[in-house]
Order: sequence, then structure tokens, then C-alpha cells
Amino acid sequence: MNEKFKTFFGAFAGLMGIGPYMTVKAVWNIADIFNGLMAFPNLIALFALSGVIIKESQEYFKRVPKM
Repeated sequence: MNEKFKTFFGAFAGLMGIGPYMTVKAVWNIADIFNGLMAFPNLIALFALSGVIIKESQEYFKRVPKM
């Protein structure tokens, strides 16, 4: 097994061990926190690629016939 897999497996096993002792509200709060944290890399990429998106959108709408 590679090192990243061992780290993930250890974290997963640890959370499986403490999960049954947590309240449902705490589990949902942790899930909401991690879902929110996943948004940050996407926002960074969105801002980094915004110029490319604008340029490609303009070129696309020049080629598409107007309705």
C-alpha cells in the first residue's frame, strides 16, 4: 500500500471507531464542514480560469447563430 492510502485508511478507520459515539448533529456538522472545505479549491480554480472562460465564451457566441 502506498503512503496516501495508508493515511486515508487510518483516518477512515479512526472515524469509524468514534462515529457511533457521536451525536447525529455532530456528524452532520462535520459533514457540512468538509463539504464547505471542498468548495475552496473549486473557487480558486474558478477565479484562476475566469479569463479563459470569458474568452472561450465570447468566441463560442461569435460562432453560434443568433436566434
